[in-house]
Amino acid sequence: QGTKQELHQRLNRARDCLYAQPLDAYSLEELAQIACLSKYHFLRMFRAAYGCTPHQFQLQLRVEKARALLAQTRLSVQAIAEVLRFDEPASFSRLFRKRVGVYPSQYRNLL
Repeated sequence: QGTKQELHQRLNRARDCLYAQPLDAYSLEELAQIACLSKYHFLRMFRAAYGCTPHQFQLQLRVEKARALLAQTRLSVQAIAEVLRFDEPASFSRLFRKRVGVYPSQYRNLL
């Protein structure tokens, strides 16, 4: 039980870094180091604990931030993509549609 709890605490440290800085580009190696685990063991355990990879988790945090910005600001979709550090507004729009079901501009119109 103690080992399982320690592992969960280590994974939480890495997850908390993603929550605290969702726009920072953490590498798998950096997150594994934060959790004091090998990168492959970290990846396996993170996926088992949270149901997705650290990268997918971070993308979901960015999509949630985008939803908030679309609802609470008048920033353009392109400006939101820049704020969220997407290289291309089109890649941001595709990811948003994949995760939310509609494009960012459609989402804003539904609000």
